[in-house]
Amino acid sequence: MDELPVELLAQIVDYCDHYSRKQLRCINKNFHDLATPLIFDEVYVATFKHSLAKFTSIASCHLAKHVRKLVFFNDMLPKYTQIQWERSICNRPDFRWWRAKRAHRYPDEPRLGNNSEAMIGGIFTRAREEYDQIPRHLLTKQELKAGWQAYRRYYREQESWTDYRESWKFQSAFCELPNVQEVLVANATYNDRNFNSRPFWRRFYRGTYIGPDSWKRGYAGGVIADEHLFEITEKATLCVYEAMARRHEQGSSPIVRLKIQHLMQNESTLANNWRKGRRQPRDLKRHSHLQVPQRLWLAKPFAHLTDFSLRLDSNESVDRCYISEQIHQLLIEAQELRRLVLTLEHPSVAGIRSFDEEDHEAYSGEFEGEYGDPHYSGEACLLHATSVIWPKIEHLAISVPFCAKKFIRFLKLHSSTLRSLEFHQALVYDVPTLLEQIPKVVHLDHVYIKTLVHIGTELRHPQYAGPFDKAWFLADSTDFDAPYEQSMKAYLLGKSPAMPDLLEDHLGRLCPQDRTDRTGIEPVNTIFYPSTFRELDYVKLESPTPEDVLRAGTSFSVD
Repeated sequence: MDELPVELLAQIVDYCDHYSRKQLRCINKNFHDLATPLIFDEVYVATFKHSLAKFTSIASCHLAKHVRKLVFFNDMLPKYTQIQWERSICNRPDFRWWRAKRAHRYPDEPRLGNNSEAMIGGIFTRAREEYDQIPRHLLTKQELKAGWQAYRRYYREQESWTDYRESWKFQSAFCELPNVQEVLVANATYNDRNFNSRPFWRRFYRGTYIGPDSWKRGYAGGVIADEHLFEITEKATLCVYEAMARRHEQGSSPIVRLKIQHLMQNESTLANNWRKGRRQPRDLKRHSHLQVPQRLWLAKPFAHLTDFSLRLDSNESVDRCYISEQIHQLLIEAQELRRLVLTLEHPSVAGIRSFDEEDHEAYSGEFEGEYGDPHYSGEACLLHATSVIWPKIEHLAISVPFCAKKFIRFLKLHSSTLRSLEFHQALVYDVPTLLEQIPKVVHLDHVYIKTLVHIGTELRHPQYAGPFDKAWFLADSTDFDAPYEQSMKAYLLGKSPAMPDLLEDHLGRLCPQDRTDRTGIEPVNTIFYPSTFRELDYVKLESPTPEDVLRAGTSFSVD
């Protein structure tokens, strides 16, 4: 190995993943020198004392110069009893990977579709029955006792994040990194599978026999209801904002790429820390005196961002006004922004309020009395702006409620730079107008749409029963291999002069596998996955191979 040319060793190091590079670093000096910059190019930290101690150690030594990207896991541990913890242990392989290796034994079973009830219940029944015969684990009583003690130790470590002692340590260490440019706040709860194999969580799993894949479905389903968990999660997110602001104050290199997932399960910590203030008016830039000082301080480093992804996951108890407070001032300062991904996850997207021009006037008195500003219109306000918000924007991907008429005006204002547009499960007032007007106001090189939920004007579709009947336009996405979707995509890109007849849209009444107009022959489940399985578009952490999983000794959630 010592006789191999350095160029070949460099190719080996480039090919390996993070875990393998750490092993290579121990082989000899050449591998050590080549792997070290790549290992510390990305640093991972979680809300635990041991993880924070390692992070502060890196930040205070010569390795700090290598750090370009920080990945902050803000997952909180459930307050398990010992029985709940033991029931969460599962050393079985991932079901879909396990079945795929045995597909020849179940040739007649149905394909995976978009029906979540069938997916959980009757689908792959024979394979599931055989899979369930595999023991969940083979741990001894001594191993279970040690694992439970380790879990309790980790849980106590996280309690220190209820005040600002650990947050201050994190911020101080973050300010010591001279070359960091990207920050990613990742949460396993709404990610796809394989989170147990990530850095830090791999070690956590070895000691406790469970990991985020064991409990994240409990979060999503509301099974684990612990307000303390989400208070810490919110403070962890705020901690990142404050750390960026401190770096800005001391003149450190700016953060240019920021990707955050924030869970808002109550109206507690973050909203209080940001202080309540008057909501932003329609012409945001003209009324900067309404902005709250605390948000102004946190927003200053956003002036350097070129790439920002924000996903807010909220339950029904969180008022949209609190959500709006979190994003308006931050985004309005991002004048260098070129890519924006803005997603609002809500349990019932059709229940989120949206207004057209007439509704807006009708409710202006209500808004003025409650919020002090008649022009406030929720988190979509930025997309309803009457002046250019982001003069350099090139890519916009959104999943928030908005009014088509006002958004078209926004597109026209930003048409000189905007070249890529994506919508995913967005609630839109007047979808037909939106689809018709897009190619008339902006020239796009890329477009992707999956599910525009229509409200407002009555539709001519025979399957549309009334104004409160959900109509899901392009439910199978503009990438679906059928004439209607392909024609719509061509029209939106300006490659076709005529928009296809919207009456051809099935409004979400058909599953992809039930459609007879497809032009492709690939099984639907090999191309499109149900939305519950999608990876966060901005958390590009590559999933490990099955071999990586076996080597690391991790387990996965059972789908």
